[in-house]
Amino acid sequence: MILVHKLSVISKNSWKFTRNRLTHPGLTNAAYDVCGIIYQSESTNQDNISKALKMDKSSVAKVVNKCVEDGLIERRVNPSNRREYILTLTEEGMKTVQELVDLVEQWQQEALSVLSEEEKELFLNSVLKLVDKTNEMCE
Repeated sequence: MILVHKLSVISKNSWKFTRNRLTHPGLTNAAYDVCGIIYQSESTNQDNISKALKMDKSSVAKVVNKCVEDGLIERRVNPSNRREYILTLTEEGMKTVQELVDLVEQWQQEALSVLSEEEKELFLNSVLKLVDKTNEMCE
């Protein structure tokens, strides 16, 4: 129970740090995750986002709709499957995600500055093992 709580505190603190510095402060965690998937793939569809984030399709649809309204995501009909939309980031979306990526990197560097290089490596390897194990447990 303590581990989950402490990881949650770290996550919340990272969001406080970044939100206070963002020029687009309305970006939610879910919106960032959705935009991040699009950012990494350049374009995708809601089904791929749902699978990548392990979110249900209706939740992804709500986040996508809000991001479209906010001018972060552009939705176009897929010419090869007219029932599907291709999602891409707008110029504002690209700028916002890049700004957030930079802020997260800054936060990470500052937060990890209390660890030696050896401790950082050990910590990262431990976190990756935990991610793999928890993914395995949820399959």
